[in-house]
Amino acid sequence: MVWQFLFALATAIVVAWAFDVVWGRGIERAISALPSQGRIQDGTLDWPETKPQILHQGPFLAMVVDPQGLRENGLATDITFSLESDRLAIRSFLGWTAIPYPADFRLSLSRVGMSSMVAAWKTPFFLALTLLTIVTLFLSWTLLSIAYGTVVWIGGSALGRPVPFRTARRLAGASLLPGCLLMSTAIALYATRQLGLEGLLIALPLHIVLGWVYCAGAWTRLRGPADAEISPSENPFATLPAGPAPPNPRHPRAPANPFQPHG
Repeated sequence: MVWQFLFALATAIVVAWAFDVVWGRGIERAISALPSQGRIQDGTLDWPETKPQILHQGPFLAMVVDPQGLRENGLATDITFSLESDRLAIRSFLGWTAIPYPADFRLSLSRVGMSSMVAAWKTPFFLALTLLTIVTLFLSWTLLSIAYGTVVWIGGSALGRPVPFRTARRLAGASLLPGCLLMSTAIALYATRQLGLEGLLIALPLHIVLGWVYCAGAWTRLRGPADAEISPSENPFATLPAGPAPPNPRHPRAPANPFQPHG
């Protein structure tokens, strides 16, 4: 659990830092480009202009205000958020999707109001994101170690290398850590633009497969009952050390030879 906590803490720091690099800084730049007036109220966008306006466009994120829904901007980024007249449109490599504004949703889009809100909630948000990442990893590792450990426990019994369930569970929990390291590295490489979004998505299932590989490899290195060494005291065929013969329990003074007559 100590190693799991260290890995979870390191991963949480990487996730919080990567979120700030990929999305946080882009959102702050988009807010600085907002006009003095603007809002979403009663499920409708209230914006001073009708033509599209790019608030921010970077390699990871683009934010556009597009009241007419033309969707002509921000196509070179990984994810584009487009504020349209009655919905929020999101574009990724999978295409466009849209979420209608709730009828009772209200949000001020003025530069002063949004800047104040972000400044007030930025630190609590990142602390909550760090804590949520640690808790999520611990919960997932607990459930996965039970599931993986059950497979190792049943499979070991079926293949003639039985291990206690507690050992199998701890083995499975340790085997999940290399996958966590792989995913943290992929997130860091994506945030530094050394890895594309497709590579990040490939690493997602790959880090799960890596856990199974380490789990199977660690299981083969366990010493089962057949591998245990037999100590000389437990070996009935071990040669006894040379020395005087033990006395006869019935006649303490008599030698241990059962064929010698007794006086």
